[in-house]
Amino acid sequence: MSGPEGVDPVEKAVREAQVATVTSGPGRAVGLLRAALAGAPGDPRLLLALTDALAADGSLEEAQATAREAVAVLPESAEPLVALARVQLKMPGDGIRRAAETARVALRLDPDSTRAHLIVGLAAGYDATATRADRDRARPSVEEALRLAPDLPLAHVVAGVLDRVDDPANAETHLRRALALDPHEPDALVLLAGLSTTEAGTSAGLLRSAAALSPLDDATRLRLEAAVRRAVHRPAVVAPTVSTVALLGAVWLPVSPGILGLLAPLVFLVWGALRVLRAVLAEVPRSFVRRVLWSDRGGRLQTVADVVAPPAAAAGILALGTGDGEGLPGVALVLLASVASAVGGAVVTARLVTAERSSVEGADDTDQRPGAADVAVVAVRAGLVLVVGVLWAAGLVANPLVAAAACLSLAAPLAGALLVAVRHDAGPVGLRRLSAGAVVLALLLGLGGPVAEVVSGGAAERPGGLTWVGAPGGPEARDALRRQQQERREEREERERQEQDAGPGRMPDFGSEPPRAPTAVPTIEVPDFTFDLPGDGDGEATVGP
Repeated sequence: MSGPEGVDPVEKAVREAQVATVTSGPGRAVGLLRAALAGAPGDPRLLLALTDALAADGSLEEAQATAREAVAVLPESAEPLVALARVQLKMPGDGIRRAAETARVALRLDPDSTRAHLIVGLAAGYDATATRADRDRARPSVEEALRLAPDLPLAHVVAGVLDRVDDPANAETHLRRALALDPHEPDALVLLAGLSTTEAGTSAGLLRSAAALSPLDDATRLRLEAAVRRAVHRPAVVAPTVSTVALLGAVWLPVSPGILGLLAPLVFLVWGALRVLRAVLAEVPRSFVRRVLWSDRGGRLQTVADVVAPPAAAAGILALGTGDGEGLPGVALVLLASVASAVGGAVVTARLVTAERSSVEGADDTDQRPGAADVAVVAVRAGLVLVVGVLWAAGLVANPLVAAAACLSLAAPLAGALLVAVRHDAGPVGLRRLSAGAVVLALLLGLGGPVAEVVSGGAAERPGGLTWVGAPGGPEARDALRRQQQERREEREERERQEQDAGPGRMPDFGSEPPRAPTAVPTIEVPDFTFDLPGDGDGEATVGP
């Protein structure tokens, strides 16, 4: 059917709806297409166009119903099934899995449907519950799409989505190929920025380019904000980690200057984190950074916490290394650094979850999967807490109260991340359970241990205050160790004072020495050697012949 000027009114309505989507929004396009359908009910072209417009407007349930109408009109065509699969791909819950099933049905009708092959790959790449076997099963579809359309940027983008977890290097190759074909492909920029092989500074630059190409895309803007927050938070992660290691060392060993050796790795790691931060800030406008870090209460809280953590960690190591047996100031500073790091990390994690859920795929993105690094961090911290608990129960812990503080320091970052995960229902359940177990055990040891010490009398008030650094054998042995340390300190101070009083170049005053007691001389008995010699009769011995 043609209009008065020989133009198909259905084609004209579809074209006007496409223009309205760009100029006035998808809502205006929906109105135009509904009006056109009133004049041509059941037209498959109008139904497919209305499906896309409703999906763009966020009305996914209506879009799915409209796509099913198109499938009923064209039951032998793959195009309505592909449109239905595109809508299901955006739906929450099991929409991704249903999209893959619908696309496979479309492939049975048209094995050369490039878009159906790509939907199969997208579903496997974005499904957080998919295993590597599921992704391997979808890989032939992506390879077929690349064979059918080797110069289609979207085909390389989908290949990058599918390989970004199992083969990041191959994913980077495909995404860079997509950008070579279309430098203004925002999805390729965002995906390339999220690869583990991409440096932090390069990632920030890619996200900035993607945000410039899609200024109305809140998801990209939030991802860029998250990149800045993570870079700022990085020094606040490495510094408390080193100070916690120092605290763990003080659990078994008396506080000693040897702990000061940990200042070297702390400075090295913090310097590296600051270099990463500088690379990220070089790619982002200063005004954007100020707005991210200081515009709201969360940003200010993270900024203050991240500024406090590194110097507190360094001061804690310094105090532990120069405490002369009293570790309370160092313990307090290390705990402060760990708590500050946990607060900053909680803000970063919450903003990252918000960024991921604002994207099209929502929380099913790979950032919500249990990455190997995340699992390793939680497992190591949980394992260290368990080790401290076992040694404590076996009586092998030299410093009980320092052990309690070490458990709390280990659990602080896990507790912050766990609170965010529970509040936003984010992250894998297994990782949350492991974190919860470690936090509960750390709280039992960190809070129950000192209470038990007080109840048993081991933490009673002693001369000099509470003993935070002790020795095996209970309170008596710890008191003996403190007295011995005090005596050695007094002897050293007395020796230094005498050397100062003597002055340089003076002979010692021997007269000032206290008088010595007279020494008894031993008596030796000499035997009486008497001999009878021949005499002259007068009692005198004869001398000579």
